[in-house]
Amino acid sequence: MYKNVEVNENTKRVILESLPFFKLNSDLISGLMYQHLFEKYPEYVGVFNMSNQEKGTQKHSLAASLVFYAENFDNIDIVIDRLSRAIHFHSAHGIVESAYEHIAESLLYAIGQVFKQNNESILIREWGNAFWRLANNMIAIEKAYFDLKSNQNNGWEGFKPMILSYRQKSIYSNSCIIRFSNKDGALLPNVLPGQFVNIVIPHLVGRRQYRLIDNNPKYFEILVKKEGMFSRSLFDINEGGEVLVSMPSGGYEISFNKNIFMFSQGIGISPHISLIRTLINNKADVNMFHMYASKDDANNPYSFFVKEFSKIKNLKTYLYFSQNNADKNKRYINKESISKLEFTGDDSFFICGTPDFSYSVKSSLVSLNVNENDIHIESFGPSLFN
Repeated sequence: MYKNVEVNENTKRVILESLPFFKLNSDLISGLMYQHLFEKYPEYVGVFNMSNQEKGTQKHSLAASLVFYAENFDNIDIVIDRLSRAIHFHSAHGIVESAYEHIAESLLYAIGQVFKQNNESILIREWGNAFWRLANNMIAIEKAYFDLKSNQNNGWEGFKPMILSYRQKSIYSNSCIIRFSNKDGALLPNVLPGQFVNIVIPHLVGRRQYRLIDNNPKYFEILVKKEGMFSRSLFDINEGGEVLVSMPSGGYEISFNKNIFMFSQGIGISPHISLIRTLINNKADVNMFHMYASKDDANNPYSFFVKEFSKIKNLKTYLYFSQNNADKNKRYINKESISKLEFTGDDSFFICGTPDFSYSVKSSLVSLNVNENDIHIESFGPSLFN
């Protein structure tokens, strides 16, 4: 549902002139937008992570992305690049083009409320033009992703019923490994490192993303931590139980001739498991370094992979536990611990953890003269930025 818009110098002038007040009230605007969207179109409640809504992180993420767009109004390409995660999210959730009509309506309503402008005002008209300029670009890319995935070997559109075919619980942590397979045993599409699927549990409102940790044509494998209503429900499904699963989305672009440095926190180890396995399966002649942080040695998802990873000669792992650790130097990943790694100047860096963890590691790497373009970040929560 493309919308013809006229974006010109007047549009730019209105956006930039209103930006200071918009920026000051961006969280309020995005909060009102979601409130209007959910009240008028309750079907979207199941699409968004309501836990993030309650925490306020979702509205802050949207606010940050809108401000970034306005600040970089003349460079739509850099905005699209920064919104790549959101584009993959929309593609994975099967968000249809018509959803943008509802989002535009709710966003412009919120802007009007805060700026005290009606729908006929120049301000609302030009913010609407600016929104549809961005939305048209996102719709085109999302459609291309959607078509590519649905036309992939063994691919499908939307969500597909699958069964829980295997579960491995750990006596050391509140996590488990779960596999989903086709009911008829049919093969699944190829999985790239870092890709995720969206999962729907019948009769439970909402859907969640889980990173795939292996590439096997017979099953999708994920790592689940037992926290939150959705993950607890998924954790307790019996073998043979049915869920709905999307096609894989997202993923890392990796080089098979660069050393790999990974920094994981807690369940953030998931995308790095698939990265390690992919490099090993492709016999990549690279050295891998993995720094992993968790609360304690007795309750972390890494326990599933200790035996497997200990056999990989070109993988070196560093473990950091913040609690019950007598060694003060092995409690946290920080600039001091990272500085002990030896970089070649032509390496790739992957980070996955909470926003605070990711920001801290990235800042340490940049201060150690690592090029930001070589750093790839996946944060927990709804952040739209890489």
